[in-house]
Amino acid sequence: MAPPKNVAKILCTCSRCRRKLHYENDEEKEGVYLAPQTVKKHIEEDLWRAEQAESELASTIFLAAVSPPPSKQGSLSLPVRRRDSEQLDSRTSSSSNVQARRSESGHVHQGADTAEDVNRALNSGGPGDGSIVHDTDSVSTASATSFTAISQFDASVRTRLKVLGDLDSTLVRMGRTVPKHFKLSFSVRLSTMADPCPEPDEAKFVGFYRWVTEQRRYLSESLAPLGHKDLDRRREAMIAKLDSELARLDSMKERAWSSHAFQTVILARLAPGVDGPVVVPPDAKRRYARTLEPFILAALVMTMVLHSLATASHLPVQYVLAVLQAVLHGAFIFSNTSLGHPARLLPAQASVLKSIPSDVRTALAALDLAPDILRYACCPTCFSTYAPNKSKPDDAYPHTCCFRETDKPVCGDSLVEEVNVAPTRSTGRTRTKYEPRLVFPFRTLQSWFTEILRKPGLKSCMSKAWKRRASAQWLDIFDAEALRNFKGPDGKVPFSVQPDGSLHIVFSMFIDWFNPFGNKRAGKSHSIGAIYLVCMNLPDTIRYRPENIYLAGIIPGPKEPELTQINHLLRPLIDELLVLWTRGYYFASDVAGEAGLLIRAALIPLVCDIPALRKAGGFAGHMSNHFCSFCELPKDDINSLDRASWPQHTWEEHLRYATEWRDAQTEKERDVLFKKHGLRWSELLRLPYWDPTRFAVVDAMHNLFLGELRHHCRDVWGLDIKDKGGDGPKLMPHTPEQQRANLDRVLKGLTKQSKAAFQKIRKGYVVAVAELNGVMPIPANLLTKQAYVAGLLDWAKEHLDRIHLPPVLDVDVLDFHLAQEGNDISKFRVIDRETLQRIREDIASMVLPSWMERPPRNFGSPTHGKLKADQWRTACTVSLVITLCRLWGSSEASERQRLLLDNFIHLVSAVDLATRRRTDPNRIARFDAHMVQYLSTLRSLFNHNFVPNHHLSLHLYECLLLFGPVHAWWAFPFERYNGILQRLNVNNKTRDMPLTFMSYFYIGANVRSLMTTTDWPDTPEYKSMMSTFENAFVTVSKGTPMTNFIPFSAADNDGEELPAYDERKATALPRDLYDALLALLASRGSAFASTHASSGSRNPILSEMVNNLRCVCCGNMTFATSKAARRDSFVLFTDPLRPPTNSFPRAGQIRQIFLHDRLEQGKRVTEPFVAMDEFLPLTGDDLVHDPYRRYPDLATRLFIATPEPRPCVIRLQDIHCHFAALKYHSADLDADCIVA
Repeated sequence: MAPPKNVAKILCTCSRCRRKLHYENDEEKEGVYLAPQTVKKHIEEDLWRAEQAESELASTIFLAAVSPPPSKQGSLSLPVRRRDSEQLDSRTSSSSNVQARRSESGHVHQGADTAEDVNRALNSGGPGDGSIVHDTDSVSTASATSFTAISQFDASVRTRLKVLGDLDSTLVRMGRTVPKHFKLSFSVRLSTMADPCPEPDEAKFVGFYRWVTEQRRYLSESLAPLGHKDLDRRREAMIAKLDSELARLDSMKERAWSSHAFQTVILARLAPGVDGPVVVPPDAKRRYARTLEPFILAALVMTMVLHSLATASHLPVQYVLAVLQAVLHGAFIFSNTSLGHPARLLPAQASVLKSIPSDVRTALAALDLAPDILRYACCPTCFSTYAPNKSKPDDAYPHTCCFRETDKPVCGDSLVEEVNVAPTRSTGRTRTKYEPRLVFPFRTLQSWFTEILRKPGLKSCMSKAWKRRASAQWLDIFDAEALRNFKGPDGKVPFSVQPDGSLHIVFSMFIDWFNPFGNKRAGKSHSIGAIYLVCMNLPDTIRYRPENIYLAGIIPGPKEPELTQINHLLRPLIDELLVLWTRGYYFASDVAGEAGLLIRAALIPLVCDIPALRKAGGFAGHMSNHFCSFCELPKDDINSLDRASWPQHTWEEHLRYATEWRDAQTEKERDVLFKKHGLRWSELLRLPYWDPTRFAVVDAMHNLFLGELRHHCRDVWGLDIKDKGGDGPKLMPHTPEQQRANLDRVLKGLTKQSKAAFQKIRKGYVVAVAELNGVMPIPANLLTKQAYVAGLLDWAKEHLDRIHLPPVLDVDVLDFHLAQEGNDISKFRVIDRETLQRIREDIASMVLPSWMERPPRNFGSPTHGKLKADQWRTACTVSLVITLCRLWGSSEASERQRLLLDNFIHLVSAVDLATRRRTDPNRIARFDAHMVQYLSTLRSLFNHNFVPNHHLSLHLYECLLLFGPVHAWWAFPFERYNGILQRLNVNNKTRDMPLTFMSYFYIGANVRSLMTTTDWPDTPEYKSMMSTFENAFVTVSKGTPMTNFIPFSAADNDGEELPAYDERKATALPRDLYDALLALLASRGSAFASTHASSGSRNPILSEMVNNLRCVCCGNMTFATSKAARRDSFVLFTDPLRPPTNSFPRAGQIRQIFLHDRLEQGKRVTEPFVAMDEFLPLTGDDLVHDPYRRYPDLATRLFIATPEPRPCVIRLQDIHCHFAALKYHSADLDADCIVA
């Protein structure tokens, strides 16, 4: 049978067709000419039959070949192929000289080992494509070539099938000799926990491990892909199976080595009779996310970001998952059809689609984002907690509360309610389950540590916290006295001494309540609490990231626990902390890393607002006679500034008083003890190291920002700021008729010369009458109501007939004032309308750094609502300081205004010194001096009675000496976490809120961690994904950053984030900047010649080409050019070429940021530089016109706004910080000035 001549066909010699004959040149030959598609199909059928046959053969030759030593025989027994670089599905090969392989039939085939000719025929020709065979010679040549190719391909396939099949069966057989419970031992003597893991003593394990390693190397390096889709997939699967086996063996070895180290190092250190640490079993969870392709993982993480961080509910997220499946399906089909393939999914593509779940819960479980939460039943009446009985899942809790204290009756409230569970397919019947009425969700420290130790690098960071170098300035809590002198469990060795294989952790705790519906809904009728712990060992740059926070529990609502009821909720946590202190947790190597780790932990600072601190610590409320948690000063003596007269009590006395209260038999006895000492029992006192007289700290955010600054503005100056958090009396506005009646009462009191007549008259009326008649208070430096009354009564004795009463106002007002003063602005008339207007104008025109939140532009008006802590700080320490110093510190200001300014500046200086990023004993002493002076002048100027915050600010001095900079132990980050919880989607189901808050706080944290720790591909697309994620969910653009409120110095940061130098974007520096750069490098000992120099030089020429940058990130700060981001362009800096003439740095605006690339001493150096427009400092006689210079601790100066004629070039680390800039025209200097 001759081949047809209208289409190109090739000879098929498969097992079926070789039985048939055809004629060529009158000769009879085996095979049949068929279409290429048919030939290919026949070949694949033969391959399948060969595979079936080979799978039934069990070769003992291969097993013998891998006998010890496996590393040699394993490699000698198998042929070595040249690495094939073609793609797995290409089925082509460029190799033409391959080692001859013998097939099962004994034939030897030379040449190519792929079906290249078959595929070429498939791709280039076929029925109906116009290809014509012109003569029988060409047909004969094609048939010979195709026959050779097919035969060689068939032999290679058979050999490959045999190799992979034998390897698979051998792996299974040998693996059975080393099961997962195979015991390993080590004869190597262990010196430290950090010693590397050696080979175990068992030869069987070692031999098997070496064999698996050798076969893994052989498959990857010597057995290259054939280009056959199925076989190459089998090869990859075999490599994955060997990798899995190696991981299993490594895990066995590490666990055995960790156990050996634990026995020989950790337990050997224990004293006789002392319990060893609690051994935490290995976590058996499989990290599914690590097995996913990056694009699949990115898609799943996107849906979880929407669900947890963007608070999208289940249905929208499930829609996104469905859209992802549709988009991928469409993309795969489009790709296949574009390449000429059928419009159907390939197996690999179908597998990808199957990896996209259709339900949110499936995605959460697959990525292992949900935390391990222990659900306690919580009594709705007394808040007693009951752990579940895991052996009875349907009836895990007691049905009634059995708590009882003193002579009170047993609580007896119901703990559970009956729930009917719908029937399942397996049972077919409804079952009854008892669910808690109120759930207290709690996460154990053991679970949290297991999670945190997996995160790369954190273990090392936590260990290094104790190894800080001693410095004159304290940068963190570990530099200060409390932790440096803190003793370990034996009471002798410092806790900072970490024995080999140990890690000592310090926690701080914050407790607070919030309204889950927000402050604008449901008033204060619903309150839910949170118990947070922070690992202080983490660097401050990552310490307060949500993914590193330990949220211990959510306190259920709708009401807060009363008095000591919070002890029930703290007890599970304290139980664990006691174990961590006395015994510790030992984590095996597969959790803790390369070696096992013994963790001990201590809870030291308790950081809360005053109400929460008093509950948690067992102290009396701040409004009681025992208002102070540090000393025993009675409420009647709250105005005392004499520290020596304040009665104290010791730690031992505190424990005795609290224990007596706890052990009292009756409530009456407890009341007597509490009235005497002001102390109750707290679960924290069970911790043998926790000193309630030192570790219950004063929170700087609540004490200074929401306390002192707010109190001064509202209650001392009387700025009418609507703030529900205030503790002043609530007044109703007066109508015009009521205003007239009150003015008549003022006149009547003056006529009768009666002080008593003024008692119920608001101060605004008294001040308005005095100001209208030009009467000064007596004494003149007091601005109190009593002082104004005294002045009016004295003046009225001789001028009764000349008294003028101001006209009533046309509108209702809270505090009366003169009509020309406009709006209702002040109770006490300290800040008049004109001054307040200047303050508002300056707030509007001031340039603040992007991280600093601007105060409301209508500051001082009731309409702007409640201010946040960082707004109070910006308003008082920046806006009011800049404006009031300019107005009240000028030569035209009155003596009264100067006294008011001095008093306020003492407060602002104290706040600034207390909250700086760095501190030291000298700075703390200056803070205390300013605070004492502020309180002293507050009494002398206003005769103002102190509130508890005033007294506690004097104890803040002790806390600063103990714990160092406040950024390590203040409440700012925790308030943000409350905000995160409030924004979660809880569907208004109050019963489920605590568990929902707990779950999704951790889910969101785990999503953040997964995003930041995954090794994403280094491509522009993934980089853009990460950058966008950080901008949306990590970076804080306004308000207090998570890590710190104080601006960072560039020198304090870990390093700048710089792009790579790009020669294609290089531009030449202007001549003046180039010369400045040359001078700067010369000052550092780098000798370069100028490219503009006329004469030759031996020094290398400094390139003038640079990459211009809009901004540069340095740690948590962003510095930008004036054109790119004006708010971040005003900075204080040091010029290395010009040493400062005083302690204050230079001020300027960033003109240009550029990246310079050069060869320096044989090394490539790429470095950022900043070109500054420096503002001129005041000199000589002009210094007296700087109103800010009188107050050195303000760190504020006046500069001439005209920049220096020549710009200067500095390094990025020469920048100190941003500053808030305000430009104005100074009449005294007759120049435009800028405040820095």
